[in-house]
Amino acid sequence: MEVLSKDKIRFLIRLAFSAISHGKVTYGKEILKHLLEADKSLVAAKIGLAFSYIVIDAFQDADDILESIIKEDSLNYEAIAFLALSKSLQKDISVLSLVKKVPQNETCYSLCKNALEIYNQNEN
Repeated sequence: MEVLSKDKIRFLIRLAFSAISHGKVTYGKEILKHLLEADKSLVAAKIGLAFSYIVIDAFQDADDILESIIKEDSLNYEAIAFLALSKSLQKDISVLSLVKKVPQNETCYSLCKNALEIYNQNEN
């Protein structure tokens, strides 16, 4: 098996996120699963896998992955932001406390704002 460079791993994770975002969920998920088979410590790949579950409404699978990441690193703001997204789509009020954990200067804060908008729309 070929050992991938960090640049190749980053490229493949971005490719997987892009595929998932454009409706090619199975393709993106396969990339991420192969990466995780090679290295179970790739947190970005785990977050991507959780995202693939969110987009198909498999929220419990996504939440389990994200909560395990947060349990290991309570300051993983990306995992918190994606969990907030998942909770907002589930109409779960915990989205409000999750969003408060992410500093506004973090890149992923925009995802938190989107999660709040979704939650607020669901409440109306």
